Amino acid sequence: MRRAAKIDATQLQAVEDLRRMGYSVAITSAVGKDFPDCVVGKSGTDALVEFKTPPYLTGRGGAISRVTIHDLISPGQREFAANWKGSAVIFAYDAVMVDNEFTRRLEARLRTYRA
Repeated sequence: MRRAAKIDATQLQAVEDLRRMGYSVAITSAVGKDFPDCVVGKSGTDALVEFKTPPYLTGRGGAISRVTIHDLISPGQREFAANWKGSAVIFAYDAVMVDNEFTRRLEARLRTYRA
């Protein structure tokens, strides 16, 4: 029997915030096999998102932590992201990080279309 998917502490709040920001969000945590936590969409574009709990909330590192978000990605998640043929997986602590990266990608796509 499969265990229930572990949800990072920040995921539920981030999903709520993303929906308030106008994103469609499908929670995919239960898919398993290192598939990202959510699929988000806005302005005709989609992205896979993997939420991570910041080190200061997990006890990993002190007040000034040298642990980065990339240190929190599991080997399986790394492998999934490396082999995914779609757009790069967004790894984020919160909705603001997702929105910033998503917006950067949209703007880059627009620059490509205009060129």
